[in-house]
Amino acid sequence: MASLTLPDGGGQTTNLVAVTDGDGGTIFAIELSSDKVYCSGQLGIGKSPTNPLDIYSSDITPVKIESTGATCGIDIRSDGSTNFIGLVTNDNVFMLYT
Repeated sequence: MASLTLPDGGGQTTNLVAVTDGDGGTIFAIELSSDKVYCSGQLGIGKSPTNPLDIYSSDITPVKIESTGATCGIDIRSDGSTNFIGLVTNDNVFMLYT
């Protein structure tokens, strides 16, 4: 069975460390630490990705974002060179042009 490993010494607490194959010869598009995950390519959940982030689900709520703070915002930006599609929620429409 193939294995994925961290470099000699393993994790480095909150410092991101690249995931490699068993002999360290291949570095994958993911880095891990004790408090974060970084993907340098495309990430697909439920299917193979064709965009930087693809989430596919037959669930009625495929994504839930919940804040423990007084408010919760989602920051969506456009570079201004193309049409911009905003985010509509029950109470608000958020659009930000940069």
